[in-house]
Amino acid sequence: MDPEVGAAQMPPLPPKPPTEFEKVTLAQVQGENQRAQLKAETEAKSLEGKMRQALLDYELAIKEMELKYNTKIDELELKRRSMLEQTDLQKSGDLMGQIVRGQKQFFNDGQGNNNQGGQESSATAGRSPSKNSI
Repeated sequence: MDPEVGAAQMPPLPPKPPTEFEKVTLAQVQGENQRAQLKAETEAKSLEGKMRQALLDYELAIKEMELKYNTKIDELELKRRSMLEQTDLQKSGDLMGQIVRGQKQFFNDGQGNNNQGGQESSATAGRSPSKNSI
């Protein structure tokens, strides 16, 4: 039997057990990952709490204005307008980003194409007939 065929038919060797160093390193990495995940979750909870506090402050300010001026303020309309302004702002930011990308692309593509645009190079000046000769 051919040794290569025999080697191909052998079952794969079981993996080596991890060394003590690998075990310690893996435990350290897992601990760092868990700390980073907990930190991110804590930050998210903190931001959520700040957002809720800001929303409560907003609603309190609206109620104070309603009482002070003896009128009814349409909170939903204010929130809707705020959301529309936010999406408009995002769209304008996206548009600005597209403009900047287009400019970069234009100028990057234009770097290698300096001899285009109908200009005649000095190497081809004598080869072609002049525009006035026809």
